[in-house]
Amino acid sequence: MNRRQVLGLGLSRSAATEQFARDVERGLGASPKHIPSLYFYDEAGWRIWQRIKELPEYYLTRSETDIFREYSELMVAHIPEGPVEVIELGSGLSDKTFEFLRALGDRPVRYRPIDVSADAIEKMGVEFKKRFPHFAYDGIVATYETGLLALRREPPTGHARVILFLGSNIGNLTSEGAVQQLLDIRLLMGKDDRLIVGFDRFKSLSVMQAAYDDSQGVTAEFNLNLLRRINRELGGTFDTSAFVHHAYYSPQMKAMVSWLIATKPQTVKLTKVSETLEFTIKTGEGIWMEVSRKYTDDDIRELGKYTSLDVRRSFTDRDKLFSVVMFETR
Repeated sequence: MNRRQVLGLGLSRSAATEQFARDVERGLGASPKHIPSLYFYDEAGWRIWQRIKELPEYYLTRSETDIFREYSELMVAHIPEGPVEVIELGSGLSDKTFEFLRALGDRPVRYRPIDVSADAIEKMGVEFKKRFPHFAYDGIVATYETGLLALRREPPTGHARVILFLGSNIGNLTSEGAVQQLLDIRLLMGKDDRLIVGFDRFKSLSVMQAAYDDSQGVTAEFNLNLLRRINRELGGTFDTSAFVHHAYYSPQMKAMVSWLIATKPQTVKLTKVSETLEFTIKTGEGIWMEVSRKYTDDDIRELGKYTSLDVRRSFTDRDKLFSVVMFETR
């Protein structure tokens, strides 16, 4: 499996870095300042993420994985017989994805994860071929938008498509962003195709608060690592010791929201870009790092209504903390 096969279509490494720089420039120049959460997952970010998943407070990954362990075969029963193309938005060494792929049995399968991280795509490819040598792998280094657009331009194969959008990633989008994301996916789907989405459910505020502001400070480290990534890759000059992590539930957004708050003023430069950029951050000013929306059953049905998708099946863990929903086109 050479690098060209691994990277597939989409962004080259240099183009991915340029996209990263553009998004950071746009975000730090906005009000409020923000950095897209999709850039959390460089190599250091992935290591911290593995620690987060093991935290006693962080229920999301365990709950979603339990659902796939219990219900993957039932999910597969709702997919037409024959070859399957599995497209995943976001990749990673995910037990839930492996559970689903395993349930496909001896069907011809082509697995196509989309991720902005070339490292994630390459690592996923190596692990994938170990576990599923009889399946085809075609990783795509691209943003979701670019990857989905490229897939829509491909000639039809006649294979049933299953699009996976897991890990509560849809919760990282605003209400408008979630609708647009599903509309983009909907354009890729035919009548025999399925979309499987992981939704974190609304629950006790104390449970949600603990998951995003853990007692060991690992989530805070995860957020700060994104500033360190900017320093490493874009020549940033962030003083990361001058920020504190702040997470809370916003009833207006129906979401947990995470910020990094500046404890003293600083001027941040980006020096490894085509033209040095400079941003001023004041004491008490925040950088909006992440939104994680929490859904009710009514919210999920409403989202389907706006995107011409019907709920075919919904699966929930025993504690009703998380839902995995299979959609089909209307």
